[in-house]
Amino acid sequence: MKAPGNDGSPIPQLSGSVERVIREWKDRSDPGSVVKSGVLPWSADARTRAAAKKLATEARLDIFQDDLQALRSVKQILNRAATARANEAVQTVVFEIRCAAEAARYALLNRAQLEITRHFVAQLEAYDAYRGRVSPEMLDALKERALVEYSNRMNRTSKCDAGLPASTDGKS
Repeated sequence: MKAPGNDGSPIPQLSGSVERVIREWKDRSDPGSVVKSGVLPWSADARTRAAAKKLATEARLDIFQDDLQALRSVKQILNRAATARANEAVQTVVFEIRCAAEAARYALLNRAQLEITRHFVAQLEAYDAYRGRVSPEMLDALKERALVEYSNRMNRTSKCDAGLPASTDGKS
């Protein structure tokens, strides 16, 4: 595998400060910059070169560990950010579902109340057809019963609207 630039591909350009840091890192981690090679293996220079090589390897290992720790920290931060965004999206969806459910609930309650009112008006109109054939007291009693039934039904739907338990016996 060829290095970039050997096969004619462009070499990525780095900023001046990054190039300087890379050059400094290479100079510090190169044992050849401390002691020249080509000395006798048992000489003091060879021992110094071996110690410098060992220190350079340890420095590279420390740099690698620092980079690895930085990557782990970035991973944790990105995971937290992703989790926060996912939570926000879930909360938005839940809010939209609740809004749609409330709109459907109010539409249903409005439809029920409208139907109850229409039924009450129809009853009153039907009772008016009996005018003259039954006594006024009987007509008033029928209208009173229709009004009580209408009131009870509207109270039950109002309790549903308020989230209270609706009683089925007609008592509040």
